[in-house]
Formats: sequence, C-alpha cells, structure tokens
Amino acid sequence: MEQISLSFRLNFTDIDLAGLNAEEDITPQEVRSIFENPKSRYLFTKDIFFIIGYSHHKRIIQVAFRVAESIYFDLDILQIEIPDEEEIEQFYCQSCQPRNENAENRLF
Repeated sequence: MEQISLSFRLNFTDIDLAGLNAEEDITPQEVRSIFENPKSRYLFTKDIFFIIGYSHHKRIIQVAFRVAESIYFDLDILQIEIPDEEEIEQFYCQSCQPRNENAENRLF
C-alpha cells in the first residue's frame, strides 16, 4: 500500500496551550506527531473529528479537531487530552467503533 503525504497546518487558537502545558505537559509538536503516526485512529461525528494515537513521547493522546474552511488544509484544534483507560480501550483498541449517540454533543 502506498502512503500519501499530506501537508496540513494545525491551528491552536481555540484552546489554552498555557493551561494545557501546565496540566499535561503536551506541546504542539507532540500533537503533530499523533497526526503523523500512521497507526493513529480517526473517528468523526457530523463536523468534529477525533484522533487518538501514540505521540513521539510514547503516550496516547486524544485530539478533537475540525477542518477549517480555507484554501489550505488547516485543522482547528478544539480539545486535547490524555484519555483514561476506558477511552483507550473503546476508541483505540477496538479500532474505530462508533461513539455513543451523544458524541456530537460533547467533545470528550
């Protein structure tokens, strides 16, 4: 299988990186590494996408994002977290099982 390389920009303006960095010590570079990991899992609702995968720091991170309406492939990052064991089992280990009915009403 041939891999396709996409160029995209991550937009972090909708989240508080300072607060996130203080709580979880997650950097924008670590978030980008999840998007670059081919083993990451993607989920989506009506207009919000989710990715969960291993970062370059060897920890699982979950990111909620949407594709911005622009001429570039911009991804607006909405929320970032280190998931608990139940979320890892449900969304990463079970390979893209559908989220519950309330998924589009909440992020994580």
